[in-house]
Amino acid sequence: MTAGGSAKSYIGTFATNVFIQGCTVLQGILLARILGPDGRGEYTAIILWPSLFASLGIVGVDMAIARQAGKYDDPKSFVQIAILTALVTGGTTALLCGLSLPYLIPKALHHILPTVYLFILFIPINHIVMNLQGIDLGLGNFTILNFSRAVLYPVYLLGITLSWLLAHDKVYWCIVALIFANASAVVFRICNYKEVPLCSLSELKLNGSIVRDSFPFFCASVLSTLYQQVDKMLLVWLLPVREIGYYTVALSAGTVLNSLNQALGAVTFSDATRRLHRTGFPAVAQILRRGAIFSVIGAGFLGAALPFLLPLVYGNEFAGAVALALLLLPGATLAGLGGIVDQDLRGQGKPIAGVVARVVGLLIIAYVGWYLGRQMGAIGIAWGFMAGEAVSFAGLLFIAMRFYCDADITHLVPRKNDLIFIWQRIITFAHR
Repeated sequence: MTAGGSAKSYIGTFATNVFIQGCTVLQGILLARILGPDGRGEYTAIILWPSLFASLGIVGVDMAIARQAGKYDDPKSFVQIAILTALVTGGTTALLCGLSLPYLIPKALHHILPTVYLFILFIPINHIVMNLQGIDLGLGNFTILNFSRAVLYPVYLLGITLSWLLAHDKVYWCIVALIFANASAVVFRICNYKEVPLCSLSELKLNGSIVRDSFPFFCASVLSTLYQQVDKMLLVWLLPVREIGYYTVALSAGTVLNSLNQALGAVTFSDATRRLHRTGFPAVAQILRRGAIFSVIGAGFLGAALPFLLPLVYGNEFAGAVALALLLLPGATLAGLGGIVDQDLRGQGKPIAGVVARVVGLLIIAYVGWYLGRQMGAIGIAWGFMAGEAVSFAGLLFIAMRFYCDADITHLVPRKNDLIFIWQRIITFAHR
């Protein structure tokens, strides 16, 4: 990728992430207004386990396809692999999820089981989308990738609005809208191919390296998924639905600044696939510095505004979420920065390099969250989240410095040109 192409990718991906973040905030506001704290808590509990199974059940094939596609110009064979494996992994995972649900949902929440079973449809849909997006990520086709990532959000916002105006059981129809929104991303992506290359099993040229490459990504995905969802699992098992609703709204408010870091992580992965093995730490450090500066400045402004904005935006019923949002803000920022390092290591073919850091962070979130959650409720789980993210980020950074041959601690020291770069990008983005 050329320097100009890389800059356009950063800007385009950042703009898409800002759009997605804006839609996510808006849909969070609408869901909070429509469902209230109790309904928002039920909504979180409904989507938890199918979402977790979807992330685990894809077994890393999407990332393996991305790495392989980055080495070739013709993605046709990868489209075939993407569709076939999504049907296999999605169907198998949906079945396993369905059989497990009665044991994973607490008895106090068994009244939501029918809606959870409906949301299992999300699993195969998600696998198709992720595999096809993996091709675009590997090829550096960020225009199509960003459109396919963004298209579901307007559809979902429309569905939420219709549920608000027309539906009686609003939680149920918001879930239905979410399924249709994800299906729209599949339709959009497939329509961008001149022909859908569905063919018989005997005609597929399955590359054995795709399957082999997927295993380390699967191992990393298990840890990453559990790491991202462990606090939600604790919420569902320890807290009433009202506190689950508070935590969900607080977390969405606390992660509002992660658009840039997510954009940096996505483009960093693509760049890392093209670099020489174990090189490029100065570039990673520069991205990390600039992401950190942006995050700290933004977190300061957001932290000052949250006590006034959160009740105003989400409703007075969610005033109890302010303290949670302020506590979750540092942890969410560290999670975004850690994602940059993790994506670069993944692009270098080392998806399990950060396993130790993730495992320790996961254990801290689980232990601290479980221990404090029983005494302090959602606040205790938030403390566990922050502690785990801090340890995980420090561990990932240490592992990256050991992995890269050109690593030096001085590369992490902020520079004057970092501030200049951020200011110029803000001006450029504002003019666009």
